[in-house]
Amino acid sequence: MSKLRVAVDCLPGCVGVLLSALACAGVPAKGAAPVTPPTEPSADATGDVGHTGAIAPKRRTMTVLVSVESPSAYCNGEQMDSDGYRKTLTREKAIDLPPAGASDTELVRAVLDAATEGMCHTVMRQLNYRNDAGTLHVPRFDGWAGVSITMCSCKPEVEVNFARIPGVTRVVWDGQSQDYVPVPR
Repeated sequence: MSKLRVAVDCLPGCVGVLLSALACAGVPAKGAAPVTPPTEPSADATGDVGHTGAIAPKRRTMTVLVSVESPSAYCNGEQMDSDGYRKTLTREKAIDLPPAGASDTELVRAVLDAATEGMCHTVMRQLNYRNDAGTLHVPRFDGWAGVSITMCSCKPEVEVNFARIPGVTRVVWDGQSQDYVPVPR
């Protein structure tokens, strides 16, 4: 074993890995012949700071707001209190977001998975979304029997939580009335 290899094995952390990389590149140490680095990292290769040589992608998270109340207590066909239901969206729930570079739709679907259920989740998850300079567009969709009851609780869940997505400053329901929803500050 050459002197350079012994030195690499004895140095902790990233310095040893750097010297090993230099040896791989054929940079000779003074007075020593080029050496082949070990195929497995030495016991000290991770050092005190936990470096493994690979850089893990930064974890992206956010919180959504959910209700502890049943949507049917506010939206049941007879009583349609969408604003009342919106006020119950107070319980925070942490979620993981897709990695940086994910599409707008992938990001929105991660939020939908955590913040909606039932027909709201089913219908909203089928759509393709776009964020245009901070404006998140909810595309038009076909109605169904009971759509108004579903949307009574779905619209507040969607608006409140889409507005919490990093980079979103407003939510627009394309081709539908009341399409502008400012982000509360």
